[in-house]
Amino acid sequence: MDDQSRKIRIGMVGGGFGAGLSPDAERVTRGGLGHPEGFLESLGNLYTDVAEALRPRESGSAPLDDVSYPTAWDGVMGIRFVESVVASHAAGGRWTDAGMAK
Repeated sequence: MDDQSRKIRIGMVGGGFGAGLSPDAERVTRGGLGHPEGFLESLGNLYTDVAEALRPRESGSAPLDDVSYPTAWDGVMGIRFVESVVASHAAGGRWTDAGMAK
């Protein structure tokens, strides 16, 4: 075995960690995908996005329409989904409408 067999070479396709991701995903990807640090990074991204959404309120300008953090409506959809899964299970696996249309 030569000396190189014990080394790993890491290269970034396209020059960054987020190569091939959407622009929104690239903005919030700081480390390599699949690393445990991702949990802490996701919280940092969440706090940053909430702060960016609150800034227009302080200045009196229009709030952001497109946010990348969960909204109250996302929470409602999650609850409806879980409730429909429980109802489907109780009905023997029959399809159950979750009523998730806005």
